[in-house]
Amino acid sequence: MRRIGCFYVHSQCTHGDLRLSPPPSGQGVVGRTRTPTEVSLQMSGRIRYPLNTNTVLEQQYRFLSNTNTVIQQQYRLISNTNTVIQQHYRLISNTNTVIQQQYRFLSDTSTVIQQQYRFLSNTNNVIQQHYRLISSTNTVLEQQYSFISNTNTVIQQQYRFLSDTNTVLEQQYRFIRKINAGR
Repeated sequence: MRRIGCFYVHSQCTHGDLRLSPPPSGQGVVGRTRTPTEVSLQMSGRIRYPLNTNTVLEQQYRFLSNTNTVIQQQYRLISNTNTVIQQHYRLISNTNTVIQQQYRFLSDTSTVIQQQYRFLSNTNNVIQQHYRLISSTNTVLEQQYSFISNTNTVIQQQYRFLSDTNTVLEQQYRFIRKINAGR
């Protein structure tokens, strides 16, 4: 079982909000909840299984629970090794935290090729980030992000890492702090 995004996805998954199980012979759509804690969970989705290989090719689903958590996710799995090719999801929780993320995995070693995400929390922290990881050792090749916090500190940074040792080759950043005019 491997973690993918915010969920554990497996042919016999027993952890996380989404439960996927192999389709019975001759059937092509399976999606259900299993634990008592999920009784109030409403799920709508589309799941495709080709033949009896338990491989998920396309899936869309949405969760609405009594915790006011809204989850929308789209992803494609290319093989029964849970290799993620494309995934997009959005989380809106009762903590008013908004998470939007897009990423691609190229292999079943969870190598991140491209990722973009944004966080908006009830602390008014805004984080925008774009980065690329080229290997399973999490080597960062390119990264851009911006922070806007409730201290009114604006941070913009761009840097590149070339090796696994996190050697910084190029870096640019900017700090802007709001200064009270009365002081």
